[in-house]
Amino acid sequence: MSTPGVRAGRPQSAIVIVGGGISGLTADVAFARWGLEPVIYQQAPELQEVGAGVTLRVNAFRALESIGLAGEVVRFAGGLTGWRRQAPRRDVDAALARQAGD
Repeated sequence: MSTPGVRAGRPQSAIVIVGGGISGLTADVAFARWGLEPVIYQQAPELQEVGAGVTLRVNAFRALESIGLAGEVVRFAGGLTGWRRQAPRRDVDAALARQAGD
């Protein structure tokens, strides 16, 4: 006789994702690629465009690349328009240090 929620003597875990936004759907894809089947709970009755812009930093692209989605995101966005490295500004750092009392 088998016990519900137990497989081969080990408890069976459920993966629940709350929210079907960018992070939730990305997590769903990642889990699916590992052979897992999470359940997504989303408040909205259907997913649709909301007209918002999104900026993705390098670490976000690395994460998307690790699950095979970076190229798809670039294609969907209409291509990559360029990269910009933002160097630290010493004048801003100094002003923040003064405010902090350093």
